[in-house]
Amino acid sequence: MASFGRFDIVYAWGSLHHTGDLWVAVERSADIVSLTGVLYVSIYPDRGIRSILWCRIKRSYCSNWIGKLVVLAVFIPYFAIRALVEDLCHARNPIRRYTD
Repeated sequence: MASFGRFDIVYAWGSLHHTGDLWVAVERSADIVSLTGVLYVSIYPDRGIRSILWCRIKRSYCSNWIGKLVVLAVFIPYFAIRALVEDLCHARNPIRRYTD
């Protein structure tokens, strides 16, 4: 990070919590802010049980190839069906979602 130099504005929008060690990521980001600069950070809020469930899903995905396969097998169809239903409910052509 030090090789990047220092900056007047550093922002991390919804990314630092994906590093696996949020506070180290915040410290390293702060290290590249100039003395008169500003660090903007945005992370997802704690949403109780939803956050706990997503954390478990992410851990499963990252655990090994079986976890990754299970998560993909569940969520690819889930999001595809959800998008299809949303498009149909709004009278949109669902194919355009993927061609535009």
